[in-house]
Amino acid sequence: MYVLYGGDFTRAPLVQWVLEEGEIEYELRKIDILKGEHRSAFSEPFLIEMRG
Repeated sequence: MYVLYGGDFTRAPLVQWVLEEGEIEYELRKIDILKGEHRSAFSEPFLIEMRG
């Protein structure tokens, strides 16, 4: 399953539309870019592991 990070003032709705049209399973995690959450969203432990 895919995880889509997005919220207001992002292009996530376009990706969300494609996922829905393709009936692809995904989880939407809303972030607030005005609060800077987009900068901390990618510091989740599993992403740090992937980056090495």
